[in-house]
Amino acid sequence: METSDAKKVGGYLKEKAIIALTRVTENEVDRAIIKVTSHKLKPPNEKHLKRLVAATFASRPEYDPRTPPKDIVKQLEGRLHSHKWIVALKTLVTLHTLLKQGSGEMVLAMARHSGLFHVSHLKDFTDIEAGSHPAFIQRYARYLEERCMAVLHMGCKQKIEKSEELKKEIEELPFSSALRATEVCCSLHYQCVSCIPYFETGGPMNMQCE
Repeated sequence: METSDAKKVGGYLKEKAIIALTRVTENEVDRAIIKVTSHKLKPPNEKHLKRLVAATFASRPEYDPRTPPKDIVKQLEGRLHSHKWIVALKTLVTLHTLLKQGSGEMVLAMARHSGLFHVSHLKDFTDIEAGSHPAFIQRYARYLEERCMAVLHMGCKQKIEKSEELKKEIEELPFSSALRATEVCCSLHYQCVSCIPYFETGGPMNMQCE
């Protein structure tokens, strides 16, 4: 068995062991994190992704005080630092989804988590089939980093998805703050556009830069 194959099998076995443990602890949040960022070459598991989003809202039954939003971020950060490109990419997709659909507490936990998306923290991918994906993963991470900066500078949380609300909020800011907000939006737009070539050539998953 080649080294890359051995590591892949090792990754699968480790995931299965963690999932088995969550059955004992009955921690569905931990289980969902592993399920949505597995080594399988397919998009994050939709059922568990929805569960993870719901678990960020304290008012929802899926919420588990043992794994609050800040701990979800820490666990996903650990998955992001995988040597497997598919695990890192699926983790970014999961974090992106949580930025768009998660609770305000979740969004702020991500925005305040220092260096979460810093490209220097990403591992060198050992997969021989990684191809051009590592370059895209770095661009994608930069885009999400800019989104978090937008949250910190503008306090918009999920409003960045709603252009009319965001436009109105910027228009109501003092001139100096509005200028800074515009700069942040331009930087965010630039990082988003840098991801477009990957989408045009087709990637392993059906993704949109929003």
